[in-house]
Amino acid sequence: MQAARPPTARRSVLLVLAAVVLPALVVSCAAVDSRRSDPTFAVVFGADGVAITDGNWIEKVPMGNPEVVPWSGEAVGLDESTAAVVAVHHIAVVTPHAPAVLADCAECAGIAATDDHIVTTRRNLTPGGGFDIVFFSHDLQEERSVAAQRLEERGTTSFSAENVESPTTLAADADRVTVGYLSRVGGVRAGPSIIAQYDHDGRLLGSVQVDGIIGGGPAVSPDGRLLAVGIGGSGGACVTVLEPALVDLQTLRVQLIEPTLPAAVAVDSSTSDAWFLLTDLIWRESTLLVTGEVHAPPAGEGCDPQPESWQRSYDPATGQVDDLGDLAARALRWVGPDCDHLLAVIGPWESAALVRTTAGPEQQLGRFAWIGLGQPVPASCRPAP
Repeated sequence: MQAARPPTARRSVLLVLAAVVLPALVVSCAAVDSRRSDPTFAVVFGADGVAITDGNWIEKVPMGNPEVVPWSGEAVGLDESTAAVVAVHHIAVVTPHAPAVLADCAECAGIAATDDHIVTTRRNLTPGGGFDIVFFSHDLQEERSVAAQRLEERGTTSFSAENVESPTTLAADADRVTVGYLSRVGGVRAGPSIIAQYDHDGRLLGSVQVDGIIGGGPAVSPDGRLLAVGIGGSGGACVTVLEPALVDLQTLRVQLIEPTLPAAVAVDSSTSDAWFLLTDLIWRESTLLVTGEVHAPPAGEGCDPQPESWQRSYDPATGQVDDLGDLAARALRWVGPDCDHLLAVIGPWESAALVRTTAGPEQQLGRFAWIGLGQPVPASCRPAP
């Protein structure tokens, strides 16, 4: 379940370079996110379907018409050269310059990986809103499917008609699978939602209710301890809130990142309430990088025609938030070797484009609206806060 992603004003991607990188700086490999199973390429999704790219080349993944399941898809790394992708009723294992391995996976949502398995979830239409946790091998052989049930809330198994979508896989390890789904008492515009954990036999281990719908991620920290997701809801065509939150995968404690708006955002009596719309989440070692739009419409207006894009870095150990504003991109990934070698998603949501940025002209790579996997911009490429 993902919140709608409204448009943003397009600016030159050169603003990204001016704001977040130092020109012609060569970055050592030690600066790159060292998480196991982070491929060196990116997985991208959008109106042109699903693709993998390192900026120098781009290869489509034949997963069908993206309009069948619009704006949906997730990816997880298996190793430095391989990723698993779920989208458009398929699951795929992709490696650069090789045919993708594909399998049908009707209504599968979300994806995670353990040392032995690729894990996803799909509804099974049994009474009570049942669903299956599906385990594939890393070479995409379906090894088993385990039936599970949604959390029983308020002593009943009845739930609203809109609560019928497949739960979304958020994380997995050798002992449990973490999924998210709309609460039985929730609505698709504002939630609440449930984050629940199941063992590999489908037994419920624990759950927590969050005040909103779940989207904008997920991203698991390199040590496997923290899950980053977006939590929010829609108040109309121009008001979609999606704020980053951390979930402790051991305790299921949920922590919002506060303040919810960058301190430098100008919100005064001349503006209506402002809100944050998450557009990208990625870990850089132990630091969470959050990219999103700050919407602050003028007083009496419901829409902000030119929301500002910000990147917020959050250190869970200290609680420190550092904010960098006036970005041009909805999402950034580093392709190296220099700091200005980036993939960036720019432009309004409905016509967003993926570009490769260098010191020369921007290279248009296609109509891709978000990046599901890739390398974060190294810390040494960013100016001091």
